[in-house]
Amino acid sequence: MKNIINAGLAIFASLAAYSSNSANAQQPFYQGKTLSVIVGLAPGGGSDIMARIFAKTFAKNISGSPSVIVQNMPGAAGVTAMNWMFLRAPKDGSTIIYDAWTPVETVVKSQHVRYDYSQMSFIGALRGGPYMMFARTDSVPGGIKDSVDFIKAPTVIYGGQQPSLILDMHGRLALDLLNIKYNYISGYKGAADIRLAIDRNEVNVTTHGMQGYRSGVEPTLVKAGKAVPLWYFQARDKNGKFVPSELAKDIPAFQDVFSKAGGVPNSLQWQALELLSDLHMSVTNFVWGPPGMDQSARAELQRALLSTMNDMEFVAEQMQLYGYAHQNVPAEDAQRILKIVSSVKPELSEFLKKFMNP
Repeated sequence: MKNIINAGLAIFASLAAYSSNSANAQQPFYQGKTLSVIVGLAPGGGSDIMARIFAKTFAKNISGSPSVIVQNMPGAAGVTAMNWMFLRAPKDGSTIIYDAWTPVETVVKSQHVRYDYSQMSFIGALRGGPYMMFARTDSVPGGIKDSVDFIKAPTVIYGGQQPSLILDMHGRLALDLLNIKYNYISGYKGAADIRLAIDRNEVNVTTHGMQGYRSGVEPTLVKAGKAVPLWYFQARDKNGKFVPSELAKDIPAFQDVFSKAGGVPNSLQWQALELLSDLHMSVTNFVWGPPGMDQSARAELQRALLSTMNDMEFVAEQMQLYGYAHQNVPAEDAQRILKIVSSVKPELSEFLKKFMNP
């Protein structure tokens, strides 16, 4: 009898252990956990707002329903956050970054860049709207009635964050190509601060992402008659042809304004603009994990990202704010863009290096 009881207890213990192991195997990786989404720019800008919209729906699509929090880590136009992710972020799946995408720093081999895109854990990539340039209406005597009118402006003040920020680079290149005299004032902490500076008439012109323009500029400065859109920057297709954006039908493209003004596209400045178009108009944001990230976590986040991009709640919120929704960039397309970073001609790289350090 004793043997029977002992055998029964052994079977019970074995079944209990199996049941426990089975439950653990079925428990979602992120159940009961917290996921931090790092943003390398200051609060209030277009990337920050978009990251928070993304994080909210992303949390819903991750199995296990973890808490998802957004943490800002501004500095060096996003480089500070990427360096931290590469060197110090935990690899256990608890931290990812919604990257503002700063490839030009890598193109020019900037000394303060410590990260290597090829070693980061790719989770996904997004394509949003084009970059937008806008100015105070009174930048030109009598007001700006057509984008080409801006060429008549006396010396203007361009408000930015820092020379290596991709938005500032687009804006400064445009002014240089159009031979518009300007003073460049950097040091603003974010897009929201620059909008306030334009409102106070401290600066005349700047560049925003389309999401920041639609959500922060149109409802305030444009509606009040204080600012007008100048142009947007087009993307190029695989054959190098500039392609009009369906998201900016109401705004002229810079390339068209440049042509209308008699510009000739044969300078290093124009080549730099083409490169920036290839890098930034095809991908506006990457989502990365640190090198060596837990593969179970990475696989789950990749799945959740694709679900998020097709989530109607996510799409609807963007449509309400911007009038458009970000698109998913397939992994193979993202890899093609990453390869461009390592194939830039030396003379163009040197030009960009000097341009980023005026």
